[in-house]
Amino acid sequence: MGPLLTLTNRPVTAMLLIAGSVTPGKATPSSIRVLRRADDLLERAAPLIAVALLVLFALWGWLASKATRLQFDELLELSAATASTAAGVVSSLASGVDYNPPLSHFLVRAFHGWFGDAEWALRLPAFLGFAVMLVSLYFFVAKQLGRTYGAIAMLFILCLPVRQYAIQVRPYGMVLGFSGLCVLLFDTALHRRTRLFALAGLALCTGALTATHYYGVLVVGVLCAAALVRSWEVRRFDWPLLISCTAAPLLVLILLHNVIAQQKHELAHYFARGNLLSFDHGYDDFAMDPLVYCVALVPGIVLLFLRARTGEPRMSVPPVPGIQPAVMALSLGLLVLPLAGAVITQLITHAYLARYFLPAALGLAICACCVLRSVAGAVPGLALVAVLSLSMGFGKAILQETHHSPDALPSASVLQSAATPVLFDTPEAYLQVYHYLPSVRRNIWAIADPAASLHYRRYDTDDRIMLALAGQGKAQAVSLAAAARMWPAFRLVPRSADYVWALKCVMDSGARIAVRRPFGASNFIFEVNVPPESIPFIEACGQQ
Repeated sequence: MGPLLTLTNRPVTAMLLIAGSVTPGKATPSSIRVLRRADDLLERAAPLIAVALLVLFALWGWLASKATRLQFDELLELSAATASTAAGVVSSLASGVDYNPPLSHFLVRAFHGWFGDAEWALRLPAFLGFAVMLVSLYFFVAKQLGRTYGAIAMLFILCLPVRQYAIQVRPYGMVLGFSGLCVLLFDTALHRRTRLFALAGLALCTGALTATHYYGVLVVGVLCAAALVRSWEVRRFDWPLLISCTAAPLLVLILLHNVIAQQKHELAHYFARGNLLSFDHGYDDFAMDPLVYCVALVPGIVLLFLRARTGEPRMSVPPVPGIQPAVMALSLGLLVLPLAGAVITQLITHAYLARYFLPAALGLAICACCVLRSVAGAVPGLALVAVLSLSMGFGKAILQETHHSPDALPSASVLQSAATPVLFDTPEAYLQVYHYLPSVRRNIWAIADPAASLHYRRYDTDDRIMLALAGQGKAQAVSLAAAARMWPAFRLVPRSADYVWALKCVMDSGARIAVRRPFGASNFIFEVNVPPESIPFIEACGQQ
């Protein structure tokens, strides 16, 4: 079959070779040439692939947003963003409704005013920020490694769980967008003689990054380190570049110093303090679907076999061309953000979550493309395999969203079916009911008792947040002891897992408890009747 087969469709030929349908023999060198031509075709088609990826990303975002209700943190951002005035937004943040700078809240506020409170409209700023990051990453990697690898970098990001932050009413999508712009503008400032606009844009983006999330300062630190590497490379300080990286963030921090001080006071007992070993969890959002590796494995082995059969000199991995030390320092610096954050957070903020270090995804994608580019220089067709396997991974993510639907909330009639109030020990469930079922707002309350939560859960930030919302008229909060004194009978929606101190307290007090009906997929509404003799015990629970 091999000597008699003539294929004029080069991409199809490459696919057959990768799949092992064409048996390599004496014609193996020609098959390598076909793979190289397929790589050339992929390079020419890369811009179209990038555009197609943006369209598919928009489709995925639409499906995923429809299938996901607003979550606790998103509702907090919305609560702060919809204050009566712009000054009220800052006051809400200072009071502890949210612990971030105000820029993302102002953007959500603007989109809320333009498009209403539909979920897609509220999530649009984060989606656009994520899309800007994808475009910036494409142009940056395409300039360094080629357009094929720009498209691969986009696919790499889209196959990571980090894509979920594109459909959250939170600052993280915008953080990624500003980070991508910073990387692109930083590289532009290194290469253009007339770089005034690049430096001005870099200053604007670093300031916006810091005004969107305080941990954006870590990205600014990476940029400064890369600027110092650049200074070492040219044997003189590049003062304009250093000033562009640092001036605007410093100004933002100075302007927000009163807000930061008040937020720090409210954040004294955060739920995720982390430790020096937390960096392992900092990479949780970068775990790729195993399908990508499985799809790439067999074709990759076939390509290595074909390359080994060519009879050419022993394979060597060529260096990646065109990457300057400052750019490589920037990429590696972003990659190690979770590791650096594990140290810094122990000294300053004492708050560590994987989502605080999402810009590390850019460093991971860039470094992965550098490694792939080096190996692909010796193994033709490897870039095509990467595109195919990553495309299948992202395609699976799109298909999964077509089968998802939002978690069901109880109907308003269920919550209004009795005259007794409903107490929520889980603030997320309370805020979701408060947002989606406005007709029951007068009959629902959130349990907020910072002292009791600190004793039983070792953190009190949720309780402080609910009290701050109640102070602004956007929630009703009450302690468990106060509820027992006011209402001899009430309904209780407890927390799950090991956070059930409120339910355990009323049970141990001798109150009569009965399961009334399910709440959601894994919780229940409990009917609680508190006799007078149980009240002192419930009060003691909150005072321990």
